[in-house]
Amino acid sequence: MTDPFFQRFDRWVAAFDTVEFVGDPSDDEHTENVVTLLTQLVFVQTLSDVGVIDAEWLRETWERHERERGHEDRQAVLSGFFEAVTAEVRAYCDVKHFTRDVYAEVEQSDANVELLSQTVVAVLGLDATQDCADTTALTSEDFSTIDEDVFGHIYEQYLAEGRDGRGIYYTPRYVSRSLVADTVGVQLDDIATRFENAVVTESWDDAMAAATEFTEFRVLDPACGTGSFLVAAFDVIRDEYDRLFAFLDDQRQSRRRDSDEGTRPDTAVDDGIERIDTLQRRLGCIEDERGETILRERRLVSKLVLRHLHAVDLDRHALDIAKLNIWLEAVERAPASYCSDPDDRRSDASVGGRTLSPELELNFGCGDSLVGLPDERVRTTLHEQYDAELEQVLHARDTAVEDLSNRDVLGRAAKVLTQIRTDLDSMFEECVEETQSSDALLDETTPFYWPLQFWHVYRDADGFDCVVGNPPWVIEGNPHTKEFLAETYAYQAGQPDLYRYFLEKSLAVTAGRLGMVTPNTWLSIPGARDLRRVLLDTARLSKIAFVPDSAFVGVGQNSIAVVVDTRGPSTLGESSGDDHPEIRVGTLGTDGAFRQQRTVPASSIEPPAYHVNPYVGTDEYAISAKMAAGATTLREIADLTVGYQLYHKSIHTAGQITDEVFHSAQKEHAGYVPDTRSSALTRYHLDRSATRYVDTTAEFFRIPPDRFLDGEKLLVREVPSKRETGLIATRSETKRLFPKSVISVVLTDDEYDYEHLLGLLNSRLLYLQSLVTGEKMSQGLFPRVSLTQLRGLAIDGTTQLTPLVEELEALSERQHCFRRAWNRRVETLDTEGRSLGQTLRTDKAAIRNGDTETWTVASSVDPGGDAAELETAYEAFTVVGDTETPSVVVYGLDSTVEEELLRVEFRNRELLQMGYLSLANLFDSRTNVDTLEHVLNKTIVPTAGESTVDPAVDVIRAVEREVDDSTENVDTRASTRTDIVAIETAMRDAQMELDATVFDRYGLTRDEARTVLDVLDIREMVIEETLEKLDRLRAVGDRR
Repeated sequence: MTDPFFQRFDRWVAAFDTVEFVGDPSDDEHTENVVTLLTQLVFVQTLSDVGVIDAEWLRETWERHERERGHEDRQAVLSGFFEAVTAEVRAYCDVKHFTRDVYAEVEQSDANVELLSQTVVAVLGLDATQDCADTTALTSEDFSTIDEDVFGHIYEQYLAEGRDGRGIYYTPRYVSRSLVADTVGVQLDDIATRFENAVVTESWDDAMAAATEFTEFRVLDPACGTGSFLVAAFDVIRDEYDRLFAFLDDQRQSRRRDSDEGTRPDTAVDDGIERIDTLQRRLGCIEDERGETILRERRLVSKLVLRHLHAVDLDRHALDIAKLNIWLEAVERAPASYCSDPDDRRSDASVGGRTLSPELELNFGCGDSLVGLPDERVRTTLHEQYDAELEQVLHARDTAVEDLSNRDVLGRAAKVLTQIRTDLDSMFEECVEETQSSDALLDETTPFYWPLQFWHVYRDADGFDCVVGNPPWVIEGNPHTKEFLAETYAYQAGQPDLYRYFLEKSLAVTAGRLGMVTPNTWLSIPGARDLRRVLLDTARLSKIAFVPDSAFVGVGQNSIAVVVDTRGPSTLGESSGDDHPEIRVGTLGTDGAFRQQRTVPASSIEPPAYHVNPYVGTDEYAISAKMAAGATTLREIADLTVGYQLYHKSIHTAGQITDEVFHSAQKEHAGYVPDTRSSALTRYHLDRSATRYVDTTAEFFRIPPDRFLDGEKLLVREVPSKRETGLIATRSETKRLFPKSVISVVLTDDEYDYEHLLGLLNSRLLYLQSLVTGEKMSQGLFPRVSLTQLRGLAIDGTTQLTPLVEELEALSERQHCFRRAWNRRVETLDTEGRSLGQTLRTDKAAIRNGDTETWTVASSVDPGGDAAELETAYEAFTVVGDTETPSVVVYGLDSTVEEELLRVEFRNRELLQMGYLSLANLFDSRTNVDTLEHVLNKTIVPTAGESTVDPAVDVIRAVEREVDDSTENVDTRASTRTDIVAIETAMRDAQMELDATVFDRYGLTRDEARTVLDVLDIREMVIEETLEKLDRLRAVGDRR
């Protein structure tokens, strides 16, 4: 938990960790005791902060027991204090994890009691001598301003069992609220608008129909966890109720004004007001003892929850916390409605209740959403065998909604459901025994029967109006559950992750809009083909939002939030006609705002694969079509093949395959040749150093013909690297053996230069076309290049790019030589390195004292300065050097926007290169770097700790000499100094010039070129410079 509050909570847990409990608890049990005790204190402080109880309740309660019982002993004070805390918690909370009497389990030795007393005082900040401004104390927190699921976080971090194994991750508030707004918000707004129009036009029957539709609107989260989506849904629903109540009040006042002014007959006014009163009561107002229509906040909240919110989860404790979070949200909206004298708490049921548990008993089901009897079979069984009992359940719901003082009726209804569930369990076991052990399956999970739990939905309706959520993505272990799911669900193939089953189930129970967070892989993988087909044929995929990586740290998959509408024309269905709905695609910001990037035309989704490529939209398809018009395709001028596959179970033993017996780190005999791994390929460069050899005399499962191995050819990586966006191709002129992760391209038409073709393949424009045509590229996370993609690329020109590519090849050779030499020399240094931040601090002090023997002469940032400047998080960083100054600039990247964060001027050109390479190495590594403070502290500058700069200067000059010697036969078009900053600056400039030239060759307009660069998430500075080069090319062409 990286939020500052949760970091403090970790410290509080550590402070209480030394307290001992009776019964020799295990480590997990001890942690549960500590966390439960702390959670009770947090809950009470939350009640204080939202205004339900006194603002200083914890402090005042502690001080009262100190006064009243302090003369006895510490045990008496603690006992009285925690007895009061527990009573306060139980008065407002019914989550069993949080309401047990933990203090009763504390070891009562004098030393342990004294330790607990001191810890309570310290953590709560109750010591009179303690700094009253101490922000680390629990009572200093303002829980009303923390925009997080505090209790859900605490539960999932410390108390939940096995949640990581089920692929469960906490959903950030901005994600859940955005998705709920797109589903629940959109549908309720439509109903509310129809309601308002009917009232204005006095179409009272239509208004009542809309009011009924509104109050019977049902939302479901099929894997709710601790309720992030339900809380968001409650807020949206409550806002819509407020909207309608305010609207009806305005309508009533308007009619009374009309009566006073004589513009409307009194009888019409009276009739209209009576109709409005009826509508208000239908929505949830009550009639008081004087016959007036009034609104009771707590009664309304209970009605809202019982009417609208439904949930399922396998974890009963998580369900309890979800209920608590909904209740807290209601309290924060109207805290005064939940305040009362303590003596009145237990009799509060008559006005709506202090907790929501009774209202949610029938709406929140505990079980596995994916496992159970077929819904239709359950529905039939219930109709035939339990119709009378279920009528009682429905009557109980209706009674509870109208009369919340009669809560016992819900308890009786729950017992009826429990009895029927037992009978269904027996049916389920018999059904499962036909294919596997029911005992083994039931040991792994708990079946859930949708029509039983939600009979009020299944009896008359087609499903829930909205389904929202972020279900578990993967399932680890549980082989019997996996077997059941594979046999039960119709639209899955391969080895589906759990989220795909949830998507299929949710689609089946949705009668309106579906909003779900999932990985993006189901949009294209073969195993989800049938799922895509049925979704696109029966519903409309209306929106795909890319969720920031920071939302789910460490999940290893790209996540998206999708919105599906089961009403109206589907994406591909016949009812759509020729005008198929387009799919809106964009990014979801951390502010919750959706920023549309493109629309994907339904015409791009074709059988039998039904791939949905969210990375390419209508504009991109048009650009690709423009490129292809009249152009030659790569298949017409070249042959392509993938590399070898040596090992296969059909010809090798398991041991040979595992041990890779035909590979070696040495050249064992003449038959061994260098094995060119895909990692040796970078754009315009092939690392020819041999680190592994392969025996060509072995029996290969598949090996390309010699013409793909000998002589000149292009080599293309099947999987691009994370560092280099786009196709990655290089040229080879010698015999090389390469694996199937590399594609070889051999020209068959002598009119074309390999260099020209290499430039096209490495251009951003042809990468875009590969995205348009590539089914595998749409997965995003693993964007593989296929032979089909490459063969279909449009090739324009024959030799025009050759000079530029020769320059890029030469520069790339020098770059790799320089970096390789620098890394080798740095690794052997025995001189002291130092972080960039330390270097800047040391230099600043030295310059102040008149010392000129420093690394740097100026810095735009003080490493010990403004915390906000240093701690602001960015998605990534990049460094740009300037040899003339000599200086470096570090930019923070958010999406494609660059923000200058740090500018450092160095003493000389050699020190600049040392600092530049140190920063570049950090950014190229896997080191976690989120802030400028990380950059300063984690950039280690070799030799910077020495008393003189001479060692650094010597290293760079030695590297430069080595590069000059090893590349003396490499010609460059321009005279580029042997300086890594100058070399890489020239490479960036040449690549931008190449991209501009390719745009010009294919006849793209400036706007079309920008579209290409925007789609590929190219940085804004690079976009502007590339477009300026395109403008200059066009200007030269116009003059000619």
